[in-house]
Amino acid sequence: ILSDKLVANLHMAYKAYLILEENEEDEKSEEAIEQCDNVFFANEEEIAKMNVLANAVVLTSQGTSFMLAGEEFLRTKGGDHNSYTSSYEVNELDYSLKVKHLDMMEIYKKLIWLKQNNAALGNKNAGAFQVNTYDNDASVIFYDLGDYWVFHHNGAGGDKTIDTAIIRGTVYLDTLNPTNVGAVPTILKPYQTIIAYKKA
Repeated sequence: ILSDKLVANLHMAYKAYLILEENEEDEKSEEAIEQCDNVFFANEEEIAKMNVLANAVVLTSQGTSFMLAGEEFLRTKGGDHNSYTSSYEVNELDYSLKVKHLDMMEIYKKLIWLKQNNAALGNKNAGAFQVNTYDNDASVIFYDLGDYWVFHHNGAGGDKTIDTAIIRGTVYLDTLNPTNVGAVPTILKPYQTIIAYKKA
């Protein structure tokens, strides 16, 4: 599912994490933190897509959704796996990231609005919708939220074609193209969520 480059970088970050776990405060642990930051910033675009996809699934699921402060603008703690006892600098919210990721903030606003305003997503409506795989492909799931269609593509297997003859509507949210408010795209890209208004 993940690109080879990202997998290699995640392995490097995990090794850095293990070094951090063994050595609380020494030169090696500082290097490990720097490695984690390098992994993040080398893959920031792909990680941003994964972040939005993960939370799009959570926010379009039934029940109460939880988010960590700063997820909506790619907050990082520099690889600190237990920041409870860490410094203010590690735990602070860097609001310059909000400015940098303004498009991501808009995506989260739309997801949160939908969560708050769609009855099918509330706790009292268990079983109000069924999650389906699209065209027997487990990399794409979709469901009907009454006035909306929701599609999520986990990234496996590249682009997927959506039959817009069956799924008609206009875009409410396209996580990879936030300015798209037109017709539902026929191609679903890796890590993309499409939420479409149904046509009457």
